[in-house]
Amino acid sequence: MSSPKELKDLLAIATNRYIEEAIFIKPFDMTIESLGEDSASMKFAAHKALTASIRNPNLQGGAIATVLDVVGSLAVFASVIGRMKGKSALEKVEALEKGMIEGKGAWRMSTIDLRIDYLRPGRGEYYLASARILRTGKTVAVTRMELHNDQDKLIAVGTGTYIVG
Repeated sequence: MSSPKELKDLLAIATNRYIEEAIFIKPFDMTIESLGEDSASMKFAAHKALTASIRNPNLQGGAIATVLDVVGSLAVFASVIGRMKGKSALEKVEALEKGMIEGKGAWRMSTIDLRIDYLRPGRGEYYLASARILRTGKTVAVTRMELHNDQDKLIAVGTGTYIVG
């Protein structure tokens, strides 16, 4: 997946799957900032629904874990699509989804392990979550994720392991 058109198509598909259709992360109002064969980044603004409490304006730990998991899975999605040969991004995604619907070699991606290290309180106007692929194999992919605030302070890091295939 090296052509600019294929990356643009994949970005549109990922935006649909990870932003528009993903009910669970709607409160984050995330946008995909970048997407490549081995990396992804997403941005979201701070707002009260994501804070620990009325008295504690810091980004809640569960929100941090969710964001890092989502950006990690987005990087894995792009990596899996990038490794498929000979088709457009849309055809690759359709082939994966067809297998899921028909139950033939059903492709899936699920988090099997997620480790988060919280380094400092989550304070900021907006946040940038990024992920890079450490390894994508036939059945398992591993990512390293980071969350920075608007002042580029590192808030949290994570390692995600995903089953793929």
